Amino acid sequence: MLTLKANGETVIYKKLSGVEQGYTDKGNHHYQIIKALDEDGDVFRFQFFDDRSIGLKMMWGNFMIQFADL
Repeated sequence: MLTLKANGETVIYKKLSGVEQGYTDKGNHHYQIIKALDEDGDVFRFQFFDDRSIGLKMMWGNFMIQFADL
């Protein structure tokens, strides 16, 4: 997985898992999730939701960044 940083540098993330699919605890939102390794050796997760109002979640330990279409 290749990402472009704000300063123009590129970062390559190593995918650690296959794509897992599931539904939220209430069962009303479908998602896909993968685990990856960042450049510092930290494991994080990308979670993609079918519902664009939930969008994409990027999670590292107790931290999360979410991008959604409001």
